[in-house]
Amino acid sequence: MGKLARFADKANFVYVVGAVVFAALGYIWIVAFPVATFVLAIKIPVAMWYAEKNTDWLAILALAAVTGMCAWITFDLVCTRIRMPGGHRLSRERYPELWAKVDQLITEYRARPIDQIRLNNRFDLEIERTPTTGLPALHTHTLLIGLPLLQAVSSDHLSVLLARKISMMPRLTNWPTAWLYHLRSTWYRYSKDFQGWTPGKVLMTLWFSWYAPAYIRYSLYLARSCELAADRNALRLHDMWSVEEAITTATLHKAFVENKLWPALLRMSQKYPNPPLLPFGNMEKLIEKELDRDRAHRLLDGLLQAKAQDDMHTPTLRQRWKSLSYNRPRVPKAMHTSAAQRYMKSTLKPLQEMYDKLWLRSHLPQWKERNARSRRDQQRLKQLLEQVPKDLLSNDDVWECTLLVRQYMGQAKSIELYKALLATEPQDPRVYFNIGSFLLSCRDAQGVDALETAMSMDERLTPDACELISEFMSFTGERRKAKTFQRRAIDYSDEAVA
Repeated sequence: MGKLARFADKANFVYVVGAVVFAALGYIWIVAFPVATFVLAIKIPVAMWYAEKNTDWLAILALAAVTGMCAWITFDLVCTRIRMPGGHRLSRERYPELWAKVDQLITEYRARPIDQIRLNNRFDLEIERTPTTGLPALHTHTLLIGLPLLQAVSSDHLSVLLARKISMMPRLTNWPTAWLYHLRSTWYRYSKDFQGWTPGKVLMTLWFSWYAPAYIRYSLYLARSCELAADRNALRLHDMWSVEEAITTATLHKAFVENKLWPALLRMSQKYPNPPLLPFGNMEKLIEKELDRDRAHRLLDGLLQAKAQDDMHTPTLRQRWKSLSYNRPRVPKAMHTSAAQRYMKSTLKPLQEMYDKLWLRSHLPQWKERNARSRRDQQRLKQLLEQVPKDLLSNDDVWECTLLVRQYMGQAKSIELYKALLATEPQDPRVYFNIGSFLLSCRDAQGVDALETAMSMDERLTPDACELISEFMSFTGERRKAKTFQRRAIDYSDEAVA
């Protein structure tokens, strides 16, 4: 836990006050120019009335120049249009049931109305408050829903997720935390949308290029607190089991889609010259087929053990469950009807086809490039493997072979080929380290010997190799040997420092 995290935890009130002051700096910088224009415009006539000497008139000219510059910057602020979030707009006429659900939740939580709902291609659900101009007086509230999310959760789960987000919209009952939370996206927009070379745009860009990241970093722990509060707010309209299941389902499926499904799909470029399937039209089938209960349990265990990332405002699954209850999360049951089927109805297939075409258009050139590179690499790997039994490989060839084997061969075949490479007694310590680390990751004890050889050939590999061996020994229950390798790494580090 860093210093800021400890400060936010121990002195929460002071931390929130600091966030309010920090947020006010952004408003002060923006409002300073129209206020200065108004004040100076009043002061100039007064100065002209009392002017007697030439120096007085020079001061008035300087004052007029400053007033003109402030007026120009103010004009820039008024004319600047902050970009609205992108995505396919879901109108009230075509999606009345979705809008009815949103309106019901807005009434229940006494929140501000949603101005528009937009569908995008991310596994996401957010509400963005976008200023209409460079002066943050009026805002447009946009509900952003990702098509992957709609296909991965049920309509009941979506109701919970909508409830928690709508409950976070700024109003008197949750001021100032909700206001501070949404300012994170507002200042980020400001840092991106003031592009140009007029005085106003240059000054705003210079200010928000450092201010927006600094505010986002400072308010990180406040944002996490707001997310936890939103989970509890959903209990007003939903029972504990529904909230817990919705949170677990959304978190589990998001991790699977982003960390497993998308990478697995892109890896198909190594084998197929064109995508064999398109993601959005097959999203529900892929989740149902690939995320079986065994894989779901393993993924859930990993999420429960995960630590909060320093740059993420979303709490971990363990933190969210601890905030709600002390029950252990359970793998959700398979859903019968997704929220996409419930609310998109006849428009679902055209929307899937539209996003599949956009995905294909943006990924096809890279796909073909990776496929061509993969075919070249596999041809090269075939040539190298043919020379292994003949012991004709140079050190560089063996190193190249180890990298290609890991990339293009399955685990069982890689183990077999790596052991064959070790039998050739290569002279490159990198080869032994690479093979040893892979074998240990596959729980093969021969990796220890490979890492020992790597350390004997290059002492600089000692800390990393000892750490890998220690982890393997701990996993196999050999605690004493694990501590021996830990001590060996520490002794090497001490000698290197000395």
